[in-house]
Amino acid sequence: MHIEYQISESDYVAAVRLCRRAGERTALLRIYVLPAMCALLTLPLAIMLFAWQGLALELVPAILFLLCPLLDMLLWRNKVSLRYRDNLSLHRRNFVDIDDRGFRMRDVATDRFTPWSEISAYAESRTTFIRFQDHCGQFHITPKRELTELQISEFRQMLASRLPRRGARQAFTAAAQAVAVAGVVVPILWLAAPPLLRR
Repeated sequence: MHIEYQISESDYVAAVRLCRRAGERTALLRIYVLPAMCALLTLPLAIMLFAWQGLALELVPAILFLLCPLLDMLLWRNKVSLRYRDNLSLHRRNFVDIDDRGFRMRDVATDRFTPWSEISAYAESRTTFIRFQDHCGQFHITPKRELTELQISEFRQMLASRLPRRGARQAFTAAAQAVAVAGVVVPILWLAAPPLLRR
């Protein structure tokens, strides 16, 4: 199988986001799932108290938790975009040949071969594929944007037949943990934060 592609800034951001979700169990929980769950559970209670007693401070925990994922998303995306712009090797066009032995990747400056045995897993989103090399802490991006439907299907089959897929289990585990933690955190914030803020 032969594929050609060039990684754009949006491809890189999407791939790093996928890598983050699939490779870091705590990232999804800490930055996205837990704040969202806390906000969803806190906001209705805060609105009820505000309507019944006029206590505007009850809204503070919900507002803070709503802002956490938004601020993280904006700061993180800017950091990843700058990383892409600074790394000129990411701007090169890639020529990749895939067979039963592994991947031969070429661009204007390099020519390297990676056997299947050095690839530990893969992940897939709507826009990209990622191959992980855990032994050296690297991952390789293959955006779907420049591939045909046939190439995408064939590439997916090759990955799925040789590598485990990452992503779904981590997301489910993080969501389950978030529900459990939110059940403890939300009442504490709801009851403790407003009295502290009134001092």
